[in-house]
Amino acid sequence: MVDRSSFPKGFKVTKKEVSQKFNMKTMTKGHIKNKTYVENKDEIMDKFVEKAIDTINKRTVVKSLDFEGSKFTKYSPEYAKSKGSKKVNMIKDNYMLASIEEGETTQTNTLKVKLGDDQTLKGYNHMVGDTLPRRSFFGLSEKEKSKIVSDIAKDYD
Repeated sequence: MVDRSSFPKGFKVTKKEVSQKFNMKTMTKGHIKNKTYVENKDEIMDKFVEKAIDTINKRTVVKSLDFEGSKFTKYSPEYAKSKGSKKVNMIKDNYMLASIEEGETTQTNTLKVKLGDDQTLKGYNHMVGDTLPRRSFFGLSEKEKSKIVSDIAKDYD
């Protein structure tokens, strides 16, 4: 089992919430002019959330990698047989990945991406390897965050 404090800054991994916060003002600095950011903040934040969810889903389902770029723990032979696949992609009924959404935050220039409340406990167990094998699928690495910001910045050159 993994210590929850081992997750990078911005992550919250508890039995009640699995989320990651992003300070958009800090992340876009040097990529998007401040005036442009202020004028288009809501649109930029919406694009980031959309791309973050897409990145997590593609990395998880297509590449079978966690947020740190490591391969997922393999399924047990019994589970792989029952699932009909050895590929670890975190899709059983697709509820967990489909539940990823923007969360509420009161912090200025900060947004949060989180698992839906009904999938939090299952996500927590995967993230820390509590009652399920550890497969830390949720969240973005620094590299992924930078790529998303660079992609969004192209729309505001």
